[in-house]
Amino acid sequence: MPLGLYISVPFCRSKCSYCNFASDVFSRAVFQRYVDRVCADIKNASRTAEQMAGRFERTVDSVYLGGGTPTILDITQLERLFVTISQNLELLPDTEITVECAPGTLTPAVLEALQRCEVNRVSLGVQSFVDTEAASVGRLHKRATVVDDIARLRAAGISNVNIDLIAGLPHQTQESWEFSLAESLASGVPHASVYMLEVDAGRGSRIWALAWMRTRCWRRMGTSRTGEGARRTQEGTTLCTLGTTT
Repeated sequence: MPLGLYISVPFCRSKCSYCNFASDVFSRAVFQRYVDRVCADIKNASRTAEQMAGRFERTVDSVYLGGGTPTILDITQLERLFVTISQNLELLPDTEITVECAPGTLTPAVLEALQRCEVNRVSLGVQSFVDTEAASVGRLHKRATVVDDIARLRAAGISNVNIDLIAGLPHQTQESWEFSLAESLASGVPHASVYMLEVDAGRGSRIWALAWMRTRCWRRMGTSRTGEGARRTQEGTTLCTLGTTT
């Protein structure tokens, strides 16, 4: 049976207040050491399996670079990961190759690198199409950034795009949630992953305090929530509830 290969890139531009994944903000000096180790582990995978009395399957039908935010790696580091994979594993012709991206990190150079690496699927961490909701939990992008990223991905030949949404964000209402769903459908992406926000007892007050402080700042600057109202939904996007995010 072919393998599904998952590689975590645990580096972020900023740490979102809801996230308890093994990721954080690190100096770029750490990036190269991490990529070196991952590449070494891939090269030694067969030997490691033998030492554990296991069997290593070299055939792969799915590659997923998750995070963190893989697209904040330097282009040479990102490409090195894919070169190492292709040199040490056998990718089937129809292998799905996915890279997680934070909206706003898809520079022209990154897009070109994804094309060279034959990436055929991108997952965008949108979380909300309402700017104040996204920013209240530490997301750095705006709705317009997401729309632009999706358009540029399609122009680059990557039309298989997933967007992540979180239900239960601070300040979210039924109206604003319906707006995010409608925007997802209007974007025409083939898949959306919907998660419920799950707040740990020790983290809840921190998340809501952070959201409150940011909202107070925006109100003083005169910034209001974009996209008031909800649109009628339409067919074309698969909304798939996968679980919870913490």
